[in-house]
Amino acid sequence: LLMEGSWMEIGIASVSAIIGAISLAGGLQCWLICRCSLWERILLALGGLMLFYPGVFTDMAGGGCLALGFLSQKLRTRKTCAA
Repeated sequence: LLMEGSWMEIGIASVSAIIGAISLAGGLQCWLICRCSLWERILLALGGLMLFYPGVFTDMAGGGCLALGFLSQKLRTRKTCAA
């Protein structure tokens, strides 16, 4: 993120950090699509922290945590979440 590397590396690091910030905020505020359960909060916060740390493995693991939390809420939205 200090503009060291190729443009592709800088772009990937920037997008990863932005998505990580959204995931971490969702975990800390207990809200993504609807109110989070405890395990969704843990997944979102952990995924956000992993997305901040540079590396392919941490990006994949963090993205997986975010995807699990998001899909869990998306499936639950049809049943119980209200605006």
